[in-house]
Amino acid sequence: IDIGNFATPQLVDVNRDGLLDLIIGEQRGNINYLPNTGSINNAIFDTIIENFGGIDIDNTITSSGYSTPKLVDYNGSYHLFSGSYSGKIYEFNNIDNNLSGTFDSVSSGSNVGHIWEGGRSAVTLSDINNDNLNDLIIGNYCGGISLFSSDSSASTNTIEPITNNIELYPNPTKDQITIRTREYYGDIYLTDIFGKVLKKE
Repeated sequence: IDIGNFATPQLVDVNRDGLLDLIIGEQRGNINYLPNTGSINNAIFDTIIENFGGIDIDNTITSSGYSTPKLVDYNGSYHLFSGSYSGKIYEFNNIDNNLSGTFDSVSSGSNVGHIWEGGRSAVTLSDINNDNLNDLIIGNYCGGISLFSSDSSASTNTIEPITNNIELYPNPTKDQITIRTREYYGDIYLTDIFGKVLKKE
């Protein structure tokens, strides 16, 4: 199997037939779907569907989207997440019974949970702390790994953003910036566009 540069595969039962299929992200930003036409003990991936879900990651920014797909089952319904060249985290649904169609964007032009952890992001979701909620793990181009634990209800399993006001000023700025908030959220990291930490408070 050779789908191009920077292949990022996931084995997952996409069509829910009891066999592990392949989805593979790549440098161009599209997602490839390879259904398993073999068996549990003898997998055969002889068909490549190149534009799975009609997805083209970061297509309004660059021709090299660096898709990193992760298909996750939320209460019996698939959601597809992907990192990107820009660092944006994408989410799609309307996948089940629509494998040959176009998936719907859940993120609607903004990062999932308004989370950005640096360029060339890659994502995975799993219940790390055994609270029956998916946690989000993000890697980036500089090698950093971040963990976001979900504090939402088990029925939705979504990553919740901070919704209280945070003030940043002046904007734009050259040398100094002031951060003001009504509540303490923990450590503050100032990073460059590639996710490298420039300062921590």
